[in-house]
Amino acid sequence: MQTLLVDIGNTRTKWRAVDVAAGFAKGDPGGAAPLGEHAALARDWRDQKPASVWIANVAKPEELAALRAVLEDEHPSAQVFVLVPKQQEAGVINCYPEPARLGADRWAALIGARALYPGRNVLLTSLGTATTIDVLRDDGHFAGGVILPGIALMRHALAHNTAGLPLAQGRYRALAQGTDDAIDSGILHAQAGAIERVLRDTGLMAGDSGPGGGVAGEAVCLLTGGDAALVLPLLPFSAVIADNLVLRGLLVVAREGHSSRVET
Repeated sequence: MQTLLVDIGNTRTKWRAVDVAAGFAKGDPGGAAPLGEHAALARDWRDQKPASVWIANVAKPEELAALRAVLEDEHPSAQVFVLVPKQQEAGVINCYPEPARLGADRWAALIGARALYPGRNVLLTSLGTATTIDVLRDDGHFAGGVILPGIALMRHALAHNTAGLPLAQGRYRALAQGTDDAIDSGILHAQAGAIERVLRDTGLMAGDSGPGGGVAGEAVCLLTGGDAALVLPLLPFSAVIADNLVLRGLLVVAREGHSSRVET
């Protein structure tokens, strides 16, 4: 049975058509389109035959409504599920006092990470429009996380809110000797440094107990998102790039048949 997995993010909509029983396979149809490019998604989805559609949405409600209209036109018989974070789902326990206030993309990615590395501490960093760094304990508890501007947002903030700094297109240097390189190097230092600091402060770095008694034990460090490859070489510890974690989490939820809200 085919399901269509859809990740509506801050700037793009990513999707993949997957056989629920077989899981992710090389050659699965998939793609991405900028927000608002509904005609392109309609064309891409026309040849799919989903029995169900599972969506994680962090964009405005109007974007979700527009894509639901596309799905109604192209696949009127498909049942549509919209992921709303719960207190507990697929082995992950939500630390938020109001679980639904956690971003659906972060929740799905945590579920995807748990499926890839069951029984392990995971430091999960998503490097997209925003950068999120989340801690998932080995017992499935989401311990919390941090959010900071992503690489492109940092670049634009400097260009648009200073008098003389350009929209940089530089290269990383430990110590740069030009403005563009200095900007991009500073941004990458900030991204990698935030990841390393969270790893240390939560006690996830091997041999480090963390201030105040954090999560003990070494973690699997996962990077996902479009800028993951830029940051990976700068980390002073081993890390793994895991693509499509939001979509992988949606597949886990689809297999278990869970959702807090069903849209029909």
